[in-house]
Amino acid sequence: MALEEANRMDIPRIVYISSYDIDRDIIESSKLSVGDIKIEIEEWLSKSDFNWTVIGVPPNIEIYFMMIRGQTMTVPGGGYLPLPTVSPFDLGKIVAEATIRNDLSNKRFRATGSEAFSFPVAAERISIETGINIKHRKIPLFLLKLAAIITKPINPYIWHLLKYIRLFNNFPQDLVTQVPNDYRLLQETFNYESTTLEMHAKLWKDKIIKEKKENKN
Repeated sequence: MALEEANRMDIPRIVYISSYDIDRDIIESSKLSVGDIKIEIEEWLSKSDFNWTVIGVPPNIEIYFMMIRGQTMTVPGGGYLPLPTVSPFDLGKIVAEATIRNDLSNKRFRATGSEAFSFPVAAERISIETGINIKHRKIPLFLLKLAAIITKPINPYIWHLLKYIRLFNNFPQDLVTQVPNDYRLLQETFNYESTTLEMHAKLWKDKIIKEKKENKN
């Protein structure tokens, strides 16, 4: 409806934030209902007269830090396969630039960082950068599934979250192998400096130090 209204008002430029990659097999196997509407919108755009650009977005790079409590990175399923991630700082720069440019018509980009990390590798890299020994710990997925079944009638949040966690543990590795090329294309197309995992690790450590000082006060 929003796109139809934009068309009626003669708004020519559309930048759409979508899933990292649109693959019906992945969406159907993961039962990600949100993927259906993204496919529908991208197909609608491809047939429209808009000057459109699609930015496919992977998980936020902060997903690694969200799993850390104390000095333990606890990951349902373990997260042993690498997956692409993007810094929210980088995504903001890419989208902002794409919005004001008119030379990116009918193009789709995967907005990724320079590397794909598994959760154990991310824990190791964060440990090296911060000097905090982060231990990686796996939680069996069946425990989360059990919690999802129990809480679904009251609050379906864990049930929906489980679908995404399954995808994190089974991210298509053919897309992972394309990360260097996808990143190179971003660097060639957009004017920004990438924010690395190590940069986020420094911000995370600074946040911890600040919170400790505030708690003491």
